[in-house]
Amino acid sequence: MLDVLLIALRLVLIVALVALLVALLAVLWQELRVDGRRHPPQAWLVLLNEDGSERRRYALPSLAWIGRDPACWVRVDDEFTSARHALVFWDGVQGMWWIEDNHSRNGTQVNGLPIARAPLRPGDAIQVGSARLRFAPADVPLGLSLAPLLQAHERVSQHGEQQPADQHEQTSICQVRAGQRVQP
Repeated sequence: MLDVLLIALRLVLIVALVALLVALLAVLWQELRVDGRRHPPQAWLVLLNEDGSERRRYALPSLAWIGRDPACWVRVDDEFTSARHALVFWDGVQGMWWIEDNHSRNGTQVNGLPIARAPLRPGDAIQVGSARLRFAPADVPLGLSLAPLLQAHERVSQHGEQQPADQHEQTSICQVRAGQRVQP
């Protein structure tokens, strides 16, 4: 009788261990699956000089602080920028990059508009204090100049103008839409 009971307990233990292993493997399988929404795509914040040229390019991790604090991922040496001025982060649920102002004194702007929190799109112009940055996801080629697009966007948002200023800008905009490189 004792032998039968021990065999039954061993079988129950084996079934429990197998069930635990199956559950563990299922969880691991879901964690290891490639999920484009969970992992951030490569993107950069480009710190700009006063003339709009690129000063420095920062590859973004899934969460990056912008500010004067030396611990910030994007360090900005500007007296009008707070120590931890704004946060750029990847939202895996929505599958997009966001920027959030950290209750800074001088605020954060995206494309000239003050924001508390806003999604980031290719070529968005960001201003923290008096420092200017540009958001550049990996699908925009590194050598691509977005200046014609940004200038056209500024004119449309400020003056309601719909047409490019000149033939060169029209050509540049068409080349960007076609995915070609445009030199400044």
